[in-house]
Amino acid sequence: MDRPPPREAPGTGPTPAQIPRWLDTGASFAWRFLLVAAAVYVLSLVVERVLVVVIPVALAAMLTTVLVPPVRWLRSHSWPPALATWAVFLLGFTVLGALVAWLVPTVRDQLDPLSRSAGHGVDQVKHWLVTGPLHLSRRQVNRDLEQLRKDAQSHATGAALQGATIALEVVGVVLLTIVTTFFFVKDGERLARGAVQVWGRRRADELIELGSLLWQTLTGYVRGTTVNGIVNGVLIGTGLYILGVPLALPLAVLTFFGAYFPIVGSFASGALAALVALAANGPVAALVVVGLTILIHNVEGYLVGPLVLGRSVQLHPLAVLLAIAVGGVIAGIAGAFLAVPATALATTTVRFYRRMEPDGEPRPGG
Repeated sequence: MDRPPPREAPGTGPTPAQIPRWLDTGASFAWRFLLVAAAVYVLSLVVERVLVVVIPVALAAMLTTVLVPPVRWLRSHSWPPALATWAVFLLGFTVLGALVAWLVPTVRDQLDPLSRSAGHGVDQVKHWLVTGPLHLSRRQVNRDLEQLRKDAQSHATGAALQGATIALEVVGVVLLTIVTTFFFVKDGERLARGAVQVWGRRRADELIELGSLLWQTLTGYVRGTTVNGIVNGVLIGTGLYILGVPLALPLAVLTFFGAYFPIVGSFASGALAALVALAANGPVAALVVVGLTILIHNVEGYLVGPLVLGRSVQLHPLAVLLAIAVGGVIAGIAGAFLAVPATALATTTVRFYRRMEPDGEPRPGG
């Protein structure tokens, strides 16, 4: 009687063909990447829909980092929370109103001489186009400039029609920002505790630590960028004043606000200053202003920025440019303004969870 062939032990027989490791790894990475990309896309659509709410909340959070320290100082000296908040707000509005009252007459007084200088500059350009190497006819130059003027007027008319809607949106954003900032400053700690309690006790310690890191990052960004803006504004304003360029003070203020658009803002404000210098003082002054802008950008990038921002914001310049570009596509100027701090907060969150063990405890030395 023939015996049946012996059975092979489990796991010792032939195995089916397996997926190559590189393909398995690539597929795992691909579907996770697509999932994250889809989530980011949906989030961008949601943000775009509720932008009128997102912008005031984000601006309020940034303003809160500036207003909280003086409010805390007053509260430590036995001031009631509401009274301390009102006092700081009134002081801030007084300073802002004084700055506007100082700038408006300065701009108004210098606009007429600047317009005359610009008109003289246009005449010089027309003369160069006719008598220079291009040898254009005077009739053709006048016709082209007239067409440019008509196009500018038509665009201005279209912009004026949209101005009312934009003005209403701006007023709504400003009012909501002020109200939100007031409650953030006055009741920020209570709001934070309420937000932590929503996630339960198990996540409380983790969220408190993460919130502290995010607050430090945002505070470091706002304060560091403010110092950068002050340094840039003082340098460009001093240079324009020495060169005799009109609107030196308003351009210095514009340079200060341009610091909140890293890299892009300094070059944009510098380009505007160069155009004013070209119209008022000629091409030599404009070239000097361009050189001054490049010098200030290097001072900001290699000296002031690393000193005042420190480790709060660790972003490569390419990451900054890409963040500004994406923010601008999603939400225009407001998106470009908020892109860098949002990216800094996102990278802080990623670093925090990368140094966490699976059980939620930080790694030693992390």
